[in-house]
Amino acid sequence: MKRKIAMNILLAGLILAALYLGFIKYQDYQSQKYLNDFRVLKGEQTVEKILSLYKEIIEYQATYKLTPKNSDHLVYELLKSGKQLKEIEEKMR
Repeated sequence: MKRKIAMNILLAGLILAALYLGFIKYQDYQSQKYLNDFRVLKGEQTVEKILSLYKEIIEYQATYKLTPKNSDHLVYELLKSGKQLKEIEEKMR
């Protein structure tokens, strides 16, 4: 009787471990698929462009060289890049 209970517990543990490992593998697959799609649609480049624009804004502000003309151009580029990123996100859904 005790042996049968122990075997059932062991079997249930093995099943749970297999399910857990399968779930982890599936999550890894989905993550890699998302990242590959993001790279194919040039999402990384868009994010890098947004980061460089923010860096440029901070540098201009730090050196007091942020003129209205520069500001307008940078805001336009940020809005354009943000729109590209939203389009990439929509394509991935």
